[in-house]
Amino acid sequence: MKRRSLVVIIGVVAMVASATAAVAAHRFSDVPNDHVFHSEISWLADMDITRGCNPPANTRFCPNDVVTRGQMAAFLYRFYNAIDGQLGEPGPAGPAGPAGPAGPAGPAGPAGPAGPAGPAGPAGPAGPAGPAGPAASLDNFYHETDTVTVEAGNWETVTVACEGTDRALAGGWVATNPEDDQPAAIYMATSRAIDDGSVWEFVVTPDTIDVDITFEVTCVGNLPGDDPGDEPEE
Repeated sequence: MKRRSLVVIIGVVAMVASATAAVAAHRFSDVPNDHVFHSEISWLADMDITRGCNPPANTRFCPNDVVTRGQMAAFLYRFYNAIDGQLGEPGPAGPAGPAGPAGPAGPAGPAGPAGPAGPAGPAGPAGPAGPAGPAASLDNFYHETDTVTVEAGNWETVTVACEGTDRALAGGWVATNPEDDQPAAIYMATSRAIDDGSVWEFVVTPDTIDVDITFEVTCVGNLPGDDPGDEPEE
């Protein structure tokens, strides 16, 4: 605000120093009403910025005289006091200037947490086949049998065990009528290996008559990787 005031003051001083100003005729005898700067000089007198050039009477303005440094100081001082507190509110802020150049990059921050694992990739190609293991001999296979008479209407559970820890591979049966040795119909509910594969279990019932059923289980022993154990009977 003070800078703005000084600019106005300097303009006023320059105007006064030009000696073209004039004061109202009722105040200064050398500034008639038709003087080209009558209004301006009258304003200076009304604001007590100028008081005349012939003190103590001060009846003249001396519009054609030069201004000394002391007179200029008096004009500036009185002008400042005259307008002090009369300035308007500051105008709105001007538009922002262009952005300056970017500063140097800051240091890198700490690493963030690991993201979630991505989906599994496609399966790779199959590796080469390993060497073939030793073939089992037919001497390792044998059969265990058991013949049971089952009454009509009863469910019978029959188990056939292989020797030691030999494995039961499959189970079969033959049902016959004990009166004529002809094939007979039965219902087989279960035929499976149990007890770690060394025993075969059958669950069966005849249709309408008592029948003789021969159960047969195929066993195998002494396969590669097994304990030799006892040799099966021929």
